[in-house]
Amino acid sequence: PKSASVMAYVAGDKRVLSANMAAVKQTMAWVEKNLAEGRRDVDGRKVPVQTGNLVYALFAHDTSRALDPQGHIHAVVANLTRDLKGNWKALWNGEIWKNNTTIGQFYHAAFRAQLQKLGYETEAAGKHGAFEIKGVPGEVIKAFSTRAAEIEAKIAETGATTLATKKQIT
Repeated sequence: PKSASVMAYVAGDKRVLSANMAAVKQTMAWVEKNLAEGRRDVDGRKVPVQTGNLVYALFAHDTSRALDPQGHIHAVVANLTRDLKGNWKALWNGEIWKNNTTIGQFYHAAFRAQLQKLGYETEAAGKHGAFEIKGVPGEVIKAFSTRAAEIEAKIAETGATTLATKKQIT
């Protein structure tokens, strides 16, 4: 949420960054436990099998493409997993992709809980569990959202109406 980035980078509350990283780690642990799969041969065909582990690295970034404050963490997942016998396999990412929205919801819930432990109040803002920190004025959020403003302006300029065209503009 932009309000979290404002509190971390503008207001200087670095605890928000730690809360974000904790939420990402919780989310990745859940993904690893519930969605990580390899494949094995069964009667001549590849069948997904749960492995419970991933190989990944987390990279924290602090700005948007427009250089506004935008704390976010990239989880780079390698194409590796270890089966229950300890053999390395290629990752089968079918369940991960299928559950993308659920993963986002899990992250938002985890981050929200972490922020609430710090004493912040939050409020729903958007779909799939998205939220903002209460008390951060909308004008401040908008002022630090220049990329969103650029995208909205381009959509208005082109008259784009379909989701596909809006995604292409973004």
